[in-house]
Amino acid sequence: MAGVVWTTATTGVAWIGTILGVAVMFVGAAGADGEALVFVLGLGHSVAFTASTLILWVYVARRVGASLVPRELPLVVGASLILGIVGWAALRLVDPTGPTQSTVTALALGAAGVLAYYGVLLAVVAVRRVPS
Repeated sequence: MAGVVWTTATTGVAWIGTILGVAVMFVGAAGADGEALVFVLGLGHSVAFTASTLILWVYVARRVGASLVPRELPLVVGASLILGIVGWAALRLVDPTGPTQSTVTALALGAAGVLAYYGVLLAVVAVRRVPS
């Protein structure tokens, strides 16, 4: 029985998200053309997925009876934000000129970002293991 309820709920979420996304597409596309039309269609797609995700998140949290947000989320989001800003600043500083330099720079900055992010995750795990 729970499987039937789950399937019905997820189908309802899909329909709600789809209807919201299509509404954004219809309203926006009425007065848009060219690049603006592509933007509006992409925006409608993003609205559909975001709305569906948020609705499903609330539904699952209520069903489970607990928050779905890990307590370390603010730390990880903060680290991601800082690493993203540092990566952006480094890219501006290096200022690659050609496609090869751009690719190499992006790969190097991406690898450095992944290693730094992994270090943050290891620090979070180490802090969680320390008894209070």
